[in-house]
This record gives sequence, C-alpha cells and structure tokens, in this order.
Amino acid sequence: MNTQDYDLNGNGKIDPEEKEMLLEFKRRELEDQDSKRDNQLRMTWVVLLIMCASTVAVIVQPERMAEADAVLMMMYGSLSAVVGAFFGFNALGAKK
Repeated sequence: MNTQDYDLNGNGKIDPEEKEMLLEFKRRELEDQDSKRDNQLRMTWVVLLIMCASTVAVIVQPERMAEADAVLMMMYGSLSAVVGAFFGFNALGAKK
C-alpha cells in the first residue's frame, strides 16, 4: 500500500494516528507472511513423512503393496510436486 492511502484527512502528511494505523497494518502483514511460511513448511514435512512411511511399507511388505502399485506411483508424483513447489517458490521469493 501507498503511504498516501493512510493520509485520511488529506492534509498531505501522515499524522500520529495515521502512522499508528500504517504500522499496525505492516505488523499484521508480516505476521500473516510468517504464518503462511510456517504452515507451508509444516505441510512439506508432513508430505515428506508420508513418502517415507510409504517407502518403508513397500520395503517391509512388498507383496501386499504390489496391488497398490499404480496408486503409490501417482501418490509419489503428486507429493513430490508439492515438495518441489515449496522449495521452488521459496527460492524465487529469496531472489526478490
């Protein structure tokens, strides 16, 4: 947002109450970004744990998992895309 958006009385300068509103907006924006990053990181760890658990299940009981071969391959592809997107978007965000 532009600082002119916070000049509510139109006098051309930011008054103390307007400055307080601007700072509150910025604080909430930073909290939201932090929360979003934390949630994305948690989601990525859960996805990685699911992939590891599936791999262990296949190693421990391969005959039982053979019936779900196509489903497991599709699941690995989808979950890998989620993890790859997380790391890719974080790398793009770091360049800004």
